[in-house]
Amino acid sequence: MNKLVLLLKIVIITITTTNYVYGQKSVSPKEKKGKWALTKGKKKVTEYIYENIKNNYNDYYIAQLNSKWGVLNDKGQSIVPFDYEEIEDLLIGRLKVKKSSLYGIIDTSGYSYSHINFEAIDNIALDSTILVKKNNEWFYIKNNLEIMKETLVFKNPDMLPIYGNCMSLNETKKILDCSKTNLLNEVFENLEYPEDARKNKVSGMVVVSFVISDKGELGNFKIRREIGYGCGEEAIRAVKKLGVWKPGIKDGIEVNTEFILPVRFKLQ
Repeated sequence: MNKLVLLLKIVIITITTTNYVYGQKSVSPKEKKGKWALTKGKKKVTEYIYENIKNNYNDYYIAQLNSKWGVLNDKGQSIVPFDYEEIEDLLIGRLKVKKSSLYGIIDTSGYSYSHINFEAIDNIALDSTILVKKNNEWFYIKNNLEIMKETLVFKNPDMLPIYGNCMSLNETKKILDCSKTNLLNEVFENLEYPEDARKNKVSGMVVVSFVISDKGELGNFKIRREIGYGCGEEAIRAVKKLGVWKPGIKDGIEVNTEFILPVRFKLQ
């Protein structure tokens, strides 16, 4: 029997390809009596002096010391100083940092992709284009210079786009769960296993992205990860059959939002 298994992950992020699995790392954070350290097996890499160490899928660790955040490497050495109020890993080797209540983007070598002088940062693209907010306005910069784009596309809205009749529910979690269920059901109904993939016994994960406009309409369809034999095209075809969405919300305004959708094809 042929069976399609959909794996949905309702997140707005930038997709990167990595083979690193946290559970396989030899160095890992460990907590003892309210303090954290990096350990390797039963041995300590650092002392138990940190207030927090965030799990990480790369070869560095975001840690908190004396109420400030910095970054450690897998030898326990500080590679980003403990100077920041917040650090967020953007999963493409870049870090969103907060200092004196303003935001910027750096990497683990200390290279600065932007000045730390923005009210908010939504995302950074692979080409280092950054969507930032300053003086209550959103715009793109690259190499610390403003660049013009026809439309703004957010990856991290305050409220995700919603699919289907869910807004009558009275809790955000229930609304999001309803939307995920509606999306799962409809994409599953729309998908057909490509004949070439079935004949060649091809299975695996396809990742597609699309933009939900501030009108709730879909566009800018892209295959981000492909397994071939028509699977990527079939995932896009199924997504294109979806109806109108309720747009994402940023700063109380309906905005264009990029949506990432993994779809697993599995023969059974």
